[in-house]
Amino acid sequence: MNERVDEANDMPRSLVKDASDLRRQIQRLTGAANVDQQIRTWNPIAESLGRVSEGLDEFKARLTDAANKGIQADLPACPVDPQEISELAANARTGVLDAERCRSVVTEIGQVRVALAEALELAWKGHCDRLLPGLDGYQGLTDALMEIEGFDGVTQARTKVMAAIGHRDGAFATDRADAFASLAESIPVAVDALLGGNEEVEQFLRTAVDTGVSLDDLDDSVLEWLNDKNLLGSFRVVTRSPQRR
Repeated sequence: MNERVDEANDMPRSLVKDASDLRRQIQRLTGAANVDQQIRTWNPIAESLGRVSEGLDEFKARLTDAANKGIQADLPACPVDPQEISELAANARTGVLDAERCRSVVTEIGQVRVALAEALELAWKGHCDRLLPGLDGYQGLTDALMEIEGFDGVTQARTKVMAAIGHRDGAFATDRADAFASLAESIPVAVDALLGGNEEVEQFLRTAVDTGVSLDDLDDSVLEWLNDKNLLGSFRVVTRSPQRR
């Protein structure tokens, strides 16, 4: 069963609260417990609880930022039973507490943080794919255009494409989401300006750089476009070697 990570899902918030409460109770384990046990056993557990709950608390802000950008993520149900954390905190108040179980809770809370991060990054990349479908195809196309001498404007278009790929492949952040949204609007415009929206030309250029193009595939529309762009001199005809027949 998956849960939706958005502002309506307060799992991270309640988990941080429960973990912080347990930590406070563990820190109060004095008196009945000897000092040596406090130092060797309970202090490290309290410190670990502090680290994982702090990390989860900080991650809540990223989830909220993502939700504000319309990015939602699905993740497995929380592996930590809030009732169990409450019971551990109650036990700590009486000085009767299972150290191993507390260590397991610390591990499980850490796993929640990892699961949330993985779910958010998956949702971020899906968001990018919806905003700008075929981004990798734009990279292949602009790479092909870079191989052609005398083609004006391609460097700027390719710079935009590579920037978009860098944002998509990075971790979600608000400024990164804003930058990608801007590029998602400008890249198709930039590429269309280069090719004039001519799909035949686009396919010709991709194939020419990748494997080479047969003269049979060089139709009138492509020739006309190359002539208009003064690019006919950028290509040459070669015979196919016997090995490539």
